[in-house]
Amino acid sequence: MADLPLDQELTIDQLETLFQTFTVGATGLADAQVRIGWPQQGAPGWEISDDMVALRVYEVQDPAVDRQREIQFFDLDDDKTFTKLQMSYMRVMEVDWTIYGPDAYETASAIRDHIYYPDALYLLDKNNLGHIPGIHNIVRLREQFQGSWWERCELIMRFNEEIIRYAKVPYLTSAEAFIETAKGLALDINIS
Repeated sequence: MADLPLDQELTIDQLETLFQTFTVGATGLADAQVRIGWPQQGAPGWEISDDMVALRVYEVQDPAVDRQREIQFFDLDDDKTFTKLQMSYMRVMEVDWTIYGPDAYETASAIRDHIYYPDALYLLDKNNLGHIPGIHNIVRLREQFQGSWWERCELIMRFNEEIIRYAKVPYLTSAEAFIETAKGLALDINIS
């Protein structure tokens, strides 16, 4: 039997790395300044004067988009007993940037604006991702830590990811139907 194409779906780790790369390009910050998640010790692991970004990527529900499935069947050239099933659908992902530092608002603004730049659009497209317009406003939330107020902003964006899955399913090569009427007439039909 012919091999099927690989399913197309990014893992959460792949999505986090992709958005870390995007954030570094959008802000000019170093890789070490754009973190996936937070330090294990909990509290910020940097100085109050450092510009830092922590991002999270997670799936969210959008019934208008993520419940629809498109299913298509294709012949397998070398096998007439199976067909290839291709199922595609959209998965809605949300990216949450938490930005610290004296330039937190400007950093959030750079991320928000850069999503429309050609390099970002290319990065999204080659990974089966599409930005959902309607970006949330940047929210400035100062955070108290160790007696000081740290500058902090939040930014959230949503993206559609096209998921494509493949499977081999057997052809229906024959069927048997038995029909019996109320008067007792019976008909046995074999279709092949």
